[in-house]
Amino acid sequence: MPRVFSFHVSPCLPPALKCLNELSLNLRWCWDHPTIELFRGIDPDLWEQTGHNPRLMFGRIDQRRLAALAVDEAFLAQMERAKASLCLLYTSSGRRLSEPEQAERRHQAVGALTEGMADGVSQRGRSGRDR
Repeated sequence: MPRVFSFHVSPCLPPALKCLNELSLNLRWCWDHPTIELFRGIDPDLWEQTGHNPRLMFGRIDQRRLAALAVDEAFLAQMERAKASLCLLYTSSGRRLSEPEQAERRHQAVGALTEGMADGVSQRGRSGRDR
């Protein structure tokens, strides 16, 4: 049987669009409507084809589209608003969190996520045994 390999292709984001990478790595895009609209606006058809996944969409998008967005003032303003909104999550009392504070918040978030995933697995396991 032939070996099958899969590759994840990352786009070369123009400098003006670099914060799209940060926005796509934060799962806030799953529920934050302005961020969802930002990603949908990049390429509505591709957004649907990739199941609303910006990371997957970036691996398939045409570089010419990214170049066009990099000079689109309306898109850049929308992106800056999404970035500013995300930065507010990382701040406390209007100030940027220190590295130790950011590390602590990440640790708490990962812990909560891991705990939630473990609860989901244990719930699934129990319901599977009950059948």
